[in-house]
Amino acid sequence: MELLAAIGIVAVLAAMTLSGLRVVRSAGDSAKCVGSLRAVGQGIVAYVNDNTFSLPAYPYKPAAGQLPGPLNSGQIPVSSRKYQGMLAYMIYPYLGLPEPTAQDRVVPMLQCPAWKRETKNPIGVSYYLPNDVVVDGAHVKPFGYPAPSYAEPMRMLALPGSPSSILVLQDVDRKLPGISGADWAAALPASPVHRGKRNLLYLDGHVASQ
Repeated sequence: MELLAAIGIVAVLAAMTLSGLRVVRSAGDSAKCVGSLRAVGQGIVAYVNDNTFSLPAYPYKPAAGQLPGPLNSGQIPVSSRKYQGMLAYMIYPYLGLPEPTAQDRVVPMLQCPAWKRETKNPIGVSYYLPNDVVVDGAHVKPFGYPAPSYAEPMRMLALPGSPSSILVLQDVDRKLPGISGADWAAALPASPVHRGKRNLLYLDGHVASQ
């Protein structure tokens, strides 16, 4: 009986330890994710200040009939000239990254540790950039919108409301509304990776969790 009691106590202590370790790991993952999102936010603000207050968009090439391009809603952690609709391409100098080449370069800053453990594709969509956000009751497309409903990326001064209310980037999972039809959705984590919550980056650079 004493042996069984001792085994039971050890099992309980082991379970408590594992649970505690999971909580600590989850908190560490979230902190790294928040730090990375803040760095991206600072990069966007620096880009805007250096580019006539315009939000990031891939290049305007009138000779080739190319309009200023909207950023992709599904953001991948890869820097490459092949993926011009990615933040890793558009603001690479402000993220401390080398100039993109024809080769794919993984950007760990855009790989949340918790997302990386649960995704089916470690270089797949890691964050979601909303094409359409609601600010003060109005629909706004800060980073533009793809054809056929094309909208050019906006300038900061043209945005309604405060930058602190405009969502830029957020954790992504299969429960996020509006993404079920995306071809990349199946590889996402099944649910929010930060103990049921998502980290959200806003245009002023602050990060919230909800």
